[in-house]
Amino acid sequence: MKKQKKRGDFEKLLSEKELELAAAKEKAEQWDAYQKTRREVLLSKLPEDQREIYQDMPLIKLEKHIELISIANTQTNKSTPGLPTHGYTSLTQAANDRAHGIITQEKYEQIRSALTQ
Repeated sequence: MKKQKKRGDFEKLLSEKELELAAAKEKAEQWDAYQKTRREVLLSKLPEDQREIYQDMPLIKLEKHIELISIANTQTNKSTPGLPTHGYTSLTQAANDRAHGIITQEKYEQIRSALTQ
């Protein structure tokens, strides 16, 4: 009887762990899909002849690189200074980078002000 009880407890625990593992696998697949899509979007912002060079760069560094080249390519009107957008064209992108620690809260607020004017 004791063995059956222990076996039942073990099977219940095993079942719970299998459910947790399935949920973790689903989240991992979603994260992988997000990263793949994000990488494709970022690489599409580069000239085709540069995509191969940067395709294996870690995602966070690729995001920063794209931000830096966007800043360099952004032309501002010198006679009417505005708030810097730091190369961001959408608030969603800036919020995502803020959530990942790529930009500071202060820089995010500047970008938000510039994009919502």
